[in-house]
Amino acid sequence: MRTAKMDIFRVALIVLAILLFSALYLYQERRVAGAFGFPLDDAWIHCQFARNLARGDGMSYNPGVPISGSTAPLWTFMLAASYLLVPNFILTAKVMSVALHVLSCILVFKMLVFILEDVRFAFLGAVFTAMISGLTWGSLSGMEVMLSTFLTLAGTYLHLLYRRETGPKQYLSTIVFALASLARPESMQLVFIALADSFLVGRLEDREKLTQFGRRAAVHVLLFMILLVPYFIFNYMTSGQPFPNTFAAKSAGGLMVLLSERNVGEFWRTFLVYPRLYLSATLEMSLKHNLLLYWLMFVGTARIIVDSFRKSVRNRALIVPLIFFVYPAFMGIVSPNRGVLIWIMRYMANLNPFYVVLGVVGLHEALRLVRATLAELWVGKQAADRIIRPLQTAIIVVVILSLSIEEYENSKFYARGVENINSMQVKIGRWMRENSAADAVLAVNDIGAITYFSERKVIDLFGLITPEALPYRDRPGGTFEFLSLMKPDYVIIFPNWFPNVARRKELTPILHVFLETNAVCGGQLMTVYRTVWAEEEGDIASRSHAAHVEPDP
Repeated sequence: MRTAKMDIFRVALIVLAILLFSALYLYQERRVAGAFGFPLDDAWIHCQFARNLARGDGMSYNPGVPISGSTAPLWTFMLAASYLLVPNFILTAKVMSVALHVLSCILVFKMLVFILEDVRFAFLGAVFTAMISGLTWGSLSGMEVMLSTFLTLAGTYLHLLYRRETGPKQYLSTIVFALASLARPESMQLVFIALADSFLVGRLEDREKLTQFGRRAAVHVLLFMILLVPYFIFNYMTSGQPFPNTFAAKSAGGLMVLLSERNVGEFWRTFLVYPRLYLSATLEMSLKHNLLLYWLMFVGTARIIVDSFRKSVRNRALIVPLIFFVYPAFMGIVSPNRGVLIWIMRYMANLNPFYVVLGVVGLHEALRLVRATLAELWVGKQAADRIIRPLQTAIIVVVILSLSIEEYENSKFYARGVENINSMQVKIGRWMRENSAADAVLAVNDIGAITYFSERKVIDLFGLITPEALPYRDRPGGTFEFLSLMKPDYVIIFPNWFPNVARRKELTPILHVFLETNAVCGGQLMTVYRTVWAEEEGDIASRSHAAHVEPDP
């Protein structure tokens, strides 16, 4: 039994579990924030790109100005398509992601059936996946989290099924991995991890010569690259590099920096420090999800690796631990992010189901070992079965209770995030729409909701959609030098991010927004400044509006 369908009853239970926890998050969201929204400003970046695309302005952030600022263009296209049907991103993003969460649980079930040939444990894995708080958060975040997760799982499962095929089916996983790369650029490594798995398994099974594998691997890589050619061309035409502009804007070091600077210190950081940080962060988040599953994950990893090297085993699944442990380490090597690791973990949320798969395989193996030990050395087979059943039930109950508690705690954090974004960035965006001229230009360091709700042209001081800002960003006085060149009408920043800019006499504060409890924003205070350049250019409309608005305390 290498494959199995999840029956309708089990599917209904998975859907019910996901809907129940989603309802908890939405209840907390409504209770804390008073309105629905997204827990990160980045979600509104997707919405801005998608709305422009749906309106016929192309892949642009400022309408009509093409820019490769989306690291998840496939998600952007899906949002744009949904906008044409229902122009409410908060609704459509959440509905699509919840549906992808359900499909991801079904894929976990299928993957575990392939590995264990045990439908009961496979369903248990699907239930645990439905209850992972990082995935519930992701399904309601407005981000590409669940699309990336679903495509990663789908590509991996197709690889497990068809890696021995010699016909067209063997390329299905490569096609899906190409789509996954359009959901998160880090996923480009998946096709190479899959080829490494094929190479190792092929050597163990002695199915093909090395030259045959080389030819087949070359076709996979060629197909993968061909599918991504339009993506690379658009990026190069708009940002001068094959990857989105955000790739350079958020990169803090790693292989790309090493190749350009050839710095010895960066060499050691690239191959020793960054991958260790990313891998340890992945393990830390796994431990946070559930203590029992965390330790069982290592048992499951050992079981899969040992089975993969046994001649008698056919259902080798070496790719599962390879993805879980190689994926974050490779991210650290290639392009470590400037952000805090806890936030970067959303880029690796697609690893959560692999953690569950390894944990459930570990539980299955641990119970087998305990049963065998009891039967052989102590009480006999029948008595061992009577002991194992309640032990298994107790472990499952403990894991489910633990995951439920974490879901409850995370729902409060999610709700606070929505409240923060609504109370700060959404509020400022709406205020700017009402109190500035239609042609006003805003220089901002958080470009999501402010741009979406103000519908004003923006200059991104962080450089995500304004690549011209990148050379100025990290040098002393560079940000204000860039502002002096661009001459925006308004500057909207966290003063704690730009203390020297905030003190400049050329900027006059006209609105302060302060968060009493800050969970997700870059600072408790965000300030709107009117610039001297607006006055020089005679921005009478914006000045007259602003004069009648009392700043927040």
